[in-house]
Amino acid sequence: MTRLDGPCLFPYNGRVYAVGRYQSSFFPGVAEQGGLFSRKRTSLFLLDERGMTHLTDLPSAGDTSYAGITDRGDEAYVSYYTSDVKEDPPWVLGMFRPSAIKMARISLPAMGRLAEAKRSARSAVPA
Repeated sequence: MTRLDGPCLFPYNGRVYAVGRYQSSFFPGVAEQGGLFSRKRTSLFLLDERGMTHLTDLPSAGDTSYAGITDRGDEAYVSYYTSDVKEDPPWVLGMFRPSAIKMARISLPAMGRLAEAKRSARSAVPA
């Protein structure tokens, strides 16, 4: 099971995507799923009947999340807050430090191609 905090879902080309806070690495006892000392990212996912497929991370670190999305033509604009990406603090430290509001521009056709490639690669892995 994948934990995705503060998700924002959006459709594109017949598929559903999500942006939210994600913890990509786990260290039992120290940085467990959702743990205080874990490193977090605001990430982009494809959602389908098989689950969530991680596509990419947006420039983010520490206390980060709560994306908002709008599209215009072939681009999506994602706003979110984040701790300093150069410092990359653990989540608990990021909560006590200043945050910045960022905006990312995503090419929707490129996102769709990436989703298809990662979905195909996932289905090619033996169970």
